[in-house]
Amino acid sequence: MILVFLLGGVRLTREGIAALLRGCEGLRVVGAGAPDEEGALEATEADVYVVDAQSPGSLEAVPRLLTRNQQAKVVAVGVPEDEDEVIACVEAGVTGFVLAGEGVETLVQGVEAAMRGEVHCSPQMAAALARRVTALAAVQKGVPPGAGLTARELEVVELIDEGLSNKEIAHVLRIETATVKNHVHNILEKLQVNRRAEAAARVRSAFRERRADRIDVLPSRGRDLPVDPRIQRRRSGF
Repeated sequence: MILVFLLGGVRLTREGIAALLRGCEGLRVVGAGAPDEEGALEATEADVYVVDAQSPGSLEAVPRLLTRNQQAKVVAVGVPEDEDEVIACVEAGVTGFVLAGEGVETLVQGVEAAMRGEVHCSPQMAAALARRVTALAAVQKGVPPGAGLTARELEVVELIDEGLSNKEIAHVLRIETATVKNHVHNILEKLQVNRRAEAAARVRSAFRERRADRIDVLPSRGRDLPVDPRIQRRRSGF
């Protein structure tokens, strides 16, 4: 029997999913709650957490869930077919993906696959993940040895280099300010520096050395960090 806990900010959504899963053989819903509900993150008896990817605060809660229950798996529902959204889920600790247009049968398959230690996603998502891993591998060669920055951390460093505050970065990336602070802390620790500006300068220098390898960059205020296409569109007004 797989024990399932539902996490999401919309009560109607999580109760509807719970009702559907209660009719599925081999699954037992042990609870449901919102990310900001006291006690919701204490549901450590669950084998699988089903998280509403579109509910504010839900993805940010995943690392805390996995800290409390390290053996648990996480399946996200309502995931849009957007590469950046998928990567954000992966970095949070999600191992199963149910697209916004998919139904309960796919969700059950995702829960069962997660329990087998498999990553459940559509072929399109798998291709997106492969592209991002390939791109990140190329970029990481320009980062100081041992840094191991994630794709999201590289985005944060880029925005730091643009002079944005943590609050502004949170707005641009559509994440919580507390999440940005965690990213900044990890970046400083990985790069072994004490200040945000030092981190940006360190990564900028590494990328400049790789210009001969034809990494596309967009100069900004005299700087040479690679630019996320979404940020480039914002700068150009499109």
